Amino acid sequence: MLTVFYDQRCLLHDTGVGHPERAERLTACTTALQGSSAASELSWQAAEPVTDSRLLRVHSRSYIERVRAFCKAGGGYLDPDTPVCG
Repeated sequence: MLTVFYDQRCLLHDTGVGHPERAERLTACTTALQGSSAASELSWQAAEPVTDSRLLRVHSRSYIERVRAFCKAGGGYLDPDTPVCG
């Protein structure tokens, strides 16, 4: 059994016109998984907010603080390809 973590709130992540990371892409992926021959092998679970300890397993504290400050200031593009919404 494979676990798929998903939350409808992911559909609210607005990356702007033309960016490949958008709600329609996520909807297409989840629909394809649910209709696939592997669907019976998938366990769907609600995503939960991540803890700092888990974030620190893959990101530095300074990076986490930078992203949080960026979101608090209203978001935008963290780099040329990474839109962030607060």
